[in-house]
Amino acid sequence: MARLIRVITSFAAVSTAYCVYALVAVPLIEPPARSPQSRPARADRGRNASRVDAGLAELEGLIPPEARQKLEHPKILESDQLKLLLCDYKNLGDGRVRIQPCLLIYRPADGAEGAAAPVVLYAPDGALMRFDRPLDLRRGNIGQPVAGRLLGEITIRSPGRQPGPHDDLEIITRDVQLTGDRISTQNPVRFRYGASFGSGRNLEITLRGDEDGPRAGRESLKITGIELFEVRQLDRLHLEFPTANPAAVAGGGQAAAPSDWDSRRPLEITCRGPFRFDPVRQFATFAEHVDVLQLNPNGPVDQINCERLTIHFSRSRQGLLELSAPNRAARHADRSREASLQVREIEAIGNPVIVRAPTRDAEARGERLAYDVQQEQIVLEGSGDVFLRQGKNEIRARSVRYRSKGQGRLGELFSRGPGWMRGALAERPGQEVLVRWGQRFQLQPYEEQHVASLAGGVELNYAGIGNLKAGEIHCWLFELPAGPGREKLEVKPDRMLVQGHEAGSATPAAPSRQRSLPRPLPAATDDRDSAPQYAVEIDSPQVFGGVNRMEVWFEEPARPAAAPGLPAAGPPGGTAAGKPGTPLADQLEADPAEPLQRRFRVRGQLVQSRVLIRERRGELSELMLEGDVELDEIPLRQASEQPIRVRGDRIQAIDAESPNTNISVIGRPAQFSGRGLTLTGTNINVNAGTNRLWIDGSGQMELPLDRDLKGEPLAQPGTIQVNWQQRMDFDGQTALFEEAVTANTASEVLRTETLEVRFTRPIQFRQAGSQPAPDLDRLTCRGGVLFEGRGFEQAAQVAWQQFEAEQLWIDRTRGEIHAQGPGRVTSIRPRVAELPLRRGAEPHRALPPSADAAKLACLDVRFQDALRGDIGNRKIVFHDQVQCVYGDLASWQSRLDIHDPDSLGEAGVKLSADQLAVAEAIAPLTGRQSVELEAQGNVIAENRTYTARASRMTYSESKDLLILEGNGHVPAELAHQKFIGGPVLTSAARQIYFWPSTKSVKVADGRSLEMNGIDRP
Repeated sequence: MARLIRVITSFAAVSTAYCVYALVAVPLIEPPARSPQSRPARADRGRNASRVDAGLAELEGLIPPEARQKLEHPKILESDQLKLLLCDYKNLGDGRVRIQPCLLIYRPADGAEGAAAPVVLYAPDGALMRFDRPLDLRRGNIGQPVAGRLLGEITIRSPGRQPGPHDDLEIITRDVQLTGDRISTQNPVRFRYGASFGSGRNLEITLRGDEDGPRAGRESLKITGIELFEVRQLDRLHLEFPTANPAAVAGGGQAAAPSDWDSRRPLEITCRGPFRFDPVRQFATFAEHVDVLQLNPNGPVDQINCERLTIHFSRSRQGLLELSAPNRAARHADRSREASLQVREIEAIGNPVIVRAPTRDAEARGERLAYDVQQEQIVLEGSGDVFLRQGKNEIRARSVRYRSKGQGRLGELFSRGPGWMRGALAERPGQEVLVRWGQRFQLQPYEEQHVASLAGGVELNYAGIGNLKAGEIHCWLFELPAGPGREKLEVKPDRMLVQGHEAGSATPAAPSRQRSLPRPLPAATDDRDSAPQYAVEIDSPQVFGGVNRMEVWFEEPARPAAAPGLPAAGPPGGTAAGKPGTPLADQLEADPAEPLQRRFRVRGQLVQSRVLIRERRGELSELMLEGDVELDEIPLRQASEQPIRVRGDRIQAIDAESPNTNISVIGRPAQFSGRGLTLTGTNINVNAGTNRLWIDGSGQMELPLDRDLKGEPLAQPGTIQVNWQQRMDFDGQTALFEEAVTANTASEVLRTETLEVRFTRPIQFRQAGSQPAPDLDRLTCRGGVLFEGRGFEQAAQVAWQQFEAEQLWIDRTRGEIHAQGPGRVTSIRPRVAELPLRRGAEPHRALPPSADAAKLACLDVRFQDALRGDIGNRKIVFHDQVQCVYGDLASWQSRLDIHDPDSLGEAGVKLSADQLAVAEAIAPLTGRQSVELEAQGNVIAENRTYTARASRMTYSESKDLLILEGNGHVPAELAHQKFIGGPVLTSAARQIYFWPSTKSVKVADGRSLEMNGIDRP
């Protein structure tokens, strides 16, 4: 476009030469008439001849070769800026004068930039001038010029200011009509400026007169410039751009890099209407079907199509200084210097204006395109949407205004009204980004940064990633201009704010730059609607939901430490940031070929995140979701596992894309459930790197169960609920609960100070996929244990158990139980109750009810040292100072008193020994539950009707048989009565068989038999 300006300036210079010739040449043809007595002397004529010869030598380089023969001995008439050469003139009468031939040299006044190039006009056929009264030169009677005509072919040349032809000017036309204020020709006009050229026809120039009127001594009106320059039919304008820096050609202006100009290609401008240049109002126009083509010899052309192209000018700073000079004469002389004009704005108007640039794969469309040269601002607007495209990136809006900040700098952009933008990021080829807005899109400087703002129903859609809807999106950017070590401009994000309401100012306050994520003020909530409404909506293949505000920080990864022992600078967690392929990255970069298994719904008031930029790729370093937080997993396929559900006041993730992800959930309370695990506490913390889960303070954990705490199968699957008061720590396989721990199932309660639970398989917190439901392997209780359990069949209670000890170990996989005393075990069950089916047991046939079905049998055992049990074989062994009572109860609430044997009833027995083994067995034939006892070491059994002592004793409830054994040195002893108060029978033997219900006795290797008293009848 600068080349076009030079052509227009050349037109102005040519027009000025025309008007100067028409209105200055005639008064200089003859000097004012002298009196007849005053004639030049011979010496004077000699001095004049010498002066002419000197003038010809000075003009030698400006006279065209074809004019030299005709002007061999010319007459030279001159003023300050003009020289007129002619051979002869003829007064035709009636005020007409014929000049033939004529050569006009116009030399503009020198400006601040140096000597201006002269303009040479040559008319070999001469000129015909007409005045308002007959011409009488002898009397000095010269009238006012009325009209004139330049005859034949007219050539105008200017050699330019620089060596070589690249800024030479040539204009050729013929038969130019001259009037008092107008110059015109209907003939073709051809012009060339350096390598640029053009053609047209029907030229008309309107002249501007002196505002101060005729000067003293001169009756004619002095022409000071051009009012309007018009080519009513422009055929073609071809502009060639120099390979050198144009600043040297133009004599000033800002120089551009040579590489920028070497790549420029020629322009061609055509139009069907007139071309006009108005120096007064300082603009030039091309009208009707204007086409601007940038030629490409090796490919397609770039072009602009419009109905009207307008170029607005302004005076240069130097020109304005000269116009403000106090010397009025200097100002008037300088008004003819239209070359001081510079392009201010270029405007294209059409319906539509179309820009096609296939060499840049770019396209634009609108009703008005304007470029402000001084402000370096482009405006594209229209009554409907305007359109811009570059490659796969495009924008549609009501208007677009862009202001450049210079090459390699980030400019300013403003778009008012609704619009959308679509494109693709270089680091993610094939993935399209679509942005829509309803009010404005703006990019502007903000403090020491730039901020990009989208407002009014903003929607951001990233193909394959997801969709974001909000009221506003603001992104603060760092600008890194091109320079040493950086080939081109780089723009890096700093912070981003997404919110739902229109901010009071165009640019809201940026999120804080502090190192850790700030704690915001609680957001106000509206309880009028039970369904929460969120101003920011998120929808992606993996995650959807809503929040009211999002804040994002973008940072560079931490750099290596400057010296040994010093930590590397960078954001928290920067050194542990992961790489693609970590669980969160896998979720966000899911293979589109793989069907999704699940989605996550997220809700909250505020989202804050920190993103590390690695090689143009963002990695989530830190994430915080705050304010009535909800996170729910939505299975997309039928799944047996429990979906994830999180509730709390805050969820925070550090090193989110690292294998060492650290996640915490804080609430009143915080809740997590999923994959068969449910957690509740004031805080829930997970470190994926150490595979650790912990809760500080009180909390609750719930797990699924298909076996009870002892490892026995449940009729219906249930759950276990663990509560604690101080802390829970879980390494993926072993969970430790501290202080006032209770573990509850539907029928069991376990209380202890410290509970340690080991699972059969470790749970990997970094694994995003499905995992087997956790299953209890081993339980360890310390600091005192109290266990209570009930058994039910068909809603009827069939068992009650209570256990107390200092420590307890239950291995559910091996079916082993171990306790450290002192302790106590109490068991109540129907005396003839059927045992529930065990694993692998065959169902037995139904039996008729027994007469003892209403009786409850109670076994109460106390021990001092330890307890060991085999759950599979239903056997428990008690050690050291074992005391046991066994008898009948009237109800589930009744208990036996171990200190009052008489209260045990006729069937009750008190037993003490060094070791006691208790087993449950199925009675032959009946299939009913039976108690089996085995006592060793100082065994004493007491009943109201018998007392037994032995080294070893066994008892079978189903057989109603008591067997006493001695140790080889001391025999077993039995003292019994047939009835209370009856004679006492005492037996001593190596082995004694006793049936308590019948009081029958059988001895083996007996040593003595005593009878006291006589039996009653």
